[in-house]
This record gives sequence, structure tokens and C-alpha cells, in this order.
Amino acid sequence: VPTAMHTLLLRGTILDGPTDVVRKLAAQGPHLVILFYVFVLLAAFTVLNMLIGVLCEVVSAVAAAEQEKLSVLVVKSQMQKILDESGLDKDGDGVLSKDEFAQILDNAEACRVLEEVGVDVLHLVDNIEFIFLPDGTEEEGEQKTLDLSALMDVILQLRGSNSATVKDMVELKKHIGSSCGELLGEFRQIGVDDKSGRSFCSAP
Repeated sequence: VPTAMHTLLLRGTILDGPTDVVRKLAAQGPHLVILFYVFVLLAAFTVLNMLIGVLCEVVSAVAAAEQEKLSVLVVKSQMQKILDESGLDKDGDGVLSKDEFAQILDNAEACRVLEEVGVDVLHLVDNIEFIFLPDGTEEEGEQKTLDLSALMDVILQLRGSNSATVKDMVELKKHIGSSCGELLGEFRQIGVDDKSGRSFCSAP
């Protein structure tokens, strides 16, 4: 049986010289040749369907990636146009602060553009503080600012259709650690020494 299966794999599926097998089977009886031909057809159709499925999956993935890239470019260009025409970038430096971005979200056209790519504007409003969370590169008393391209990248990462990645988990850990640090600082200011809280919030 193992030898027969190996022969069918090589000569019937991969078609490595099936002529010799057909001649030997014909000498034993025509019904064996018919069975071999049926096997060859089934194996060929199976392999063909598998290859078609792989090609369709690759084409679909490439098309989805290109469509996503095109959508992002269109949204960025439309947001830049809205920003230029509305004059919301008051200082004209090409970067947006938290207050300027909040004013953009009051623009109906900007909200429509964001919703077209699956961004929940209401959820975005609730996460303004997170988007403009200081990262330590700002000078003391200075608010965090982002240029339009970087801001749109952050916004598009907050879409509900996106899957969570390891990077997202790392960012979440940093945010929780920063929040816990601020909370412990407030505890110390009011004279509370919460050792359990310090242990919980400290990084492992």
C-alpha cells in the first residue's frame, strides 16, 4: 500500500512520467487504466482549485491593501483642504494643537470625511486627551502638537475595524503606567501613602 500511494503521488498527482504506469496498468486490464485516469483528473482538479484559492486570496489581500492606502490618501488630502479653507490652523504653522483639533471636529464636512473611512467621531472626541497625551518631548508648560499627517495616522489607528496589535498593548501599558504615576502623585500631595496602589501601578 505505501508503494502504491507513493506511485500515485508521483505519477498521478505530480504527473512525473505517468506513461509508464499507464502501459503497465493496460497490460493488467483496461479497467485499471480507467481508474488511474479518474484519479489523475480528481488530483489535477484538486490541485488546480487549491492554486486558484491561493491566488484569489492573494489578489483580495492586495486589493484590500491598495484600497486602504487610497482611502487614507484621499482622507488626508480632503482634511488638508478643509484645514486650508476653514483657517482652523490659526497660527499657520502646519501643526495642530488639541484645541485646534477640537475645532476641526466641530466642522460637519470634516466629520463626514472621517466617518467615510470608519472613524467614530464621537469616540474620537472622547479620546482627544489620549491623542495629545504628552510624550515627554515637550518643554515645560507646552502642549503636544501634531502635524496633519501624523495626526491622521493616529486617528486611523483608532478605527473600530482595526485589530489590536502588540504595539497597541505596549502603548496601553505605557498609558496605564503614566496614569497610575499621576494618581500616586496626587495621593502624595494630599498626604495619602497607598503602598498597595504603588505596588499595583509599578511596572513589573
